[in-house]
Amino acid sequence: MPIADVPVAGADPVVGDRAYGTEPAKVAAIAGAIARGLAEEGVLPVIKHIPGHGRATADSHNRLPVVSADRATLEATDFAAFRPLAGLPLAMTAHVVLRLSTPSRRPRFREL
Repeated sequence: MPIADVPVAGADPVVGDRAYGTEPAKVAAIAGAIARGLAEEGVLPVIKHIPGHGRATADSHNRLPVVSADRATLEATDFAAFRPLAGLPLAMTAHVVLRLSTPSRRPRFREL
């Protein structure tokens, strides 16, 4: 906790009422407030489900969802709720495959 997923129309309802809203700025503000409250009480917050589970078309507890969206869309919605929370100490990844609609870019490892 907290959850920063931004659900979108047509996605699987697995995030459901755990989502704090559909506007990334509002979701980030609420998630940030929850994280601060947890930290003030000595509990490390774990932001979930980075980079976003709100667009998943399946419940990842049953099968692996594939998310196909262009980077601009993801940056404006899914990623936007997580960006202001970048300073949180821990994050849990989403159980999704992101397929960016830019086939000319292949994933590669970066040097550490």
